[in-house]
Amino acid sequence: MNGWDIVTSYDLLLGSLADADQEVVMESQLNNDSPEIYFRNEPAVLVSIDGEPVVKDTDDKKLSYVANSPFFLVRDNKAQNFYLRGGEYWYTTKDPTGDWDATSNIPRDIASFEEKNRPEASGTDSAAAAMDGHPYNNCTVQIFEGNFSQ
Repeated sequence: MNGWDIVTSYDLLLGSLADADQEVVMESQLNNDSPEIYFRNEPAVLVSIDGEPVVKDTDDKKLSYVANSPFFLVRDNKAQNFYLRGGEYWYTTKDPTGDWDATSNIPRDIASFEEKNRPEASGTDSAAAAMDGHPYNNCTVQIFEGNFSQ
């Protein structure tokens, strides 16, 4: 730096040093781990949930739905069956982390609730896009709980 005439204020220098210290702290908190990779040899859908599932009851308490997922994931509280809408097809299971089966027997309450709460911006949902318009029996549904807000 011989020959350079650099002039700076003491306050600006202290501020820069504080910023540098903060960058070191933030860098140590960075998570560079590889993400989990899910692979299936059969038709599958990855159902994402932002964090732990936030299950909310409907006003009449007949149904519960997962509020923090872009997928239509709802439970009939009486029969304890879960339902997933994939485009024009429906899937059901007793265990949401197990196998899902295509069904055309949708309880009226669930069909009505889905119709009232369908996103207006699109005629299909994320499950529909993943299922490519075909119903699959024994479809593997992988529930992924992540933190998507960061």
